[in-house]
Amino acid sequence: MSTATEGGSEAPDLIRAQERALMMHENEIDQFRSEWLVEQAYRYHVPLPTDESAWINPRYSTKAYLTPEAATKVRSDIRAEQKADWEYWANRVTLGLGMIGSIFGVLAYFKPK
Repeated sequence: MSTATEGGSEAPDLIRAQERALMMHENEIDQFRSEWLVEQAYRYHVPLPTDESAWINPRYSTKAYLTPEAATKVRSDIRAEQKADWEYWANRVTLGLGMIGSIFGVLAYFKPK
């Protein structure tokens, strides 16, 4: 065994390197999630937070990502817009099916016997 291993100086360096790599991967995952939320927000015309406290600028990357609180707010706004969009189309489809049923009912009533 080497004297560096016996002294334990390599173990803290390895742990620090692993922690740094883990932090960089977590930042990449958070950036990916934020990019997806931003795309969904643009799609549903949901406003994004503009204040500095809603975004995290990581040390090892150039892209900022949303804080967990801001991501939760944007996600709930997106869900509200999705629900409103769904309700709009569900009401139109229900109305259309009701009218088609009524037309068939009237045609059946006036059908020659």
